[in-house]
Amino acid sequence: MKQLTSTIIALIPPGSMLASIQRYQDSIFRKMKNPSAIGILPVLPICGCSRCVDPPEELRLDEALNFSHPRVHKGNWYLPLINTEAVRSLQKKFSPAHRLREDHENLLFPVFPGIFLCREGAANLPSEDFPEQDRLRSASFSVALIEYRCTGPRDKWWESIEETVHWEHTVRKPAANTSHPALRSMQ
Repeated sequence: MKQLTSTIIALIPPGSMLASIQRYQDSIFRKMKNPSAIGILPVLPICGCSRCVDPPEELRLDEALNFSHPRVHKGNWYLPLINTEAVRSLQKKFSPAHRLREDHENLLFPVFPGIFLCREGAANLPSEDFPEQDRLRSASFSVALIEYRCTGPRDKWWESIEETVHWEHTVRKPAANTSHPALRSMQ
C-alpha cells in the first residue's frame, strides 16, 4: 500500500483553547466511538505544501481568531473560523510556488478554514461538552509546519497516522489600536 504524505502550515491554538478542543474531541471519541476525533493535534490549516518549507521571518495576526459551532465540510466535522480574512493575510506570506490547492490529492483532508474535529459519522455531535464560546477566541497562536504520514487506507487514516512538527514559531499578536482617543492620551 502506498504511503500518503501530507504537509501543511497550520496555526496551533494556545494552551487553554487547545485543551478545551481536545476535551471536546475526547467526548466525541467516548460518546460516539469515533476514533478520528483523537487522531491528530487540533490545528487551523493555513495552506497545504508540496514540500517542507522554511518558516517565514515574521507573522502577525490582524485580529483575534473566533471559532463557531461545529459544521460538516466534505465529510469532516470542523470548528469553522468566523473571521477567515485574518487567515488569508497569513496565507499570502507563504510562496505560492509551494502551496497546494485546498483539495489537492496529497492532502489528508481538505484545507478548510476551521479546526478539524473528526470524520463525519453522525448527524450531530454532543453539544453538552462543547467549549464555551469565550474559549474559542484568541490572538495567541503559534504557526507550525506539520507533516502527516499515513501507511494505511486513506479512508481509515487515523489507524496509521504519524504526525511530525518540523518547526513551530509564535505568531505576533495584533498591534494595539492606538487611534482611540483614550489610548492616545496614555502615550
